[in-house]
Amino acid sequence: MENKPIQLSGRLDGSQRNKLKGLFDMFYSPRELAEELGINKDQFYMVYIPLGCPHERDTRNHILINGLDFSSWYCVVYKKIKLREDADSGEIAHRFRSYPHSQERGNAG
Repeated sequence: MENKPIQLSGRLDGSQRNKLKGLFDMFYSPRELAEELGINKDQFYMVYIPLGCPHERDTRNHILINGLDFSSWYCVVYKKIKLREDADSGEIAHRFRSYPHSQERGNAG
């Protein structure tokens, strides 16, 4: 199994991910796309385009992003992270310890 680094910067929350489904097959400027999704336009310039977001430039060198292409690209780059099961016990492996407050507490008095 290949260990790829997890891309955390640029992740959208649930309502923003739902808005991806409503994008049309047309070209948006980063400002227009940011308004549609409810994010800052700088996120396109600082995160998405350096990561390889599909885009084109017009004759004036303005960035244009196709809505459907961006939506499918986002789903590939930021796909859901699945936890692996521990082969011995069949439990889901995680990195966190169990904390004392998660155990059953006895009566203090």
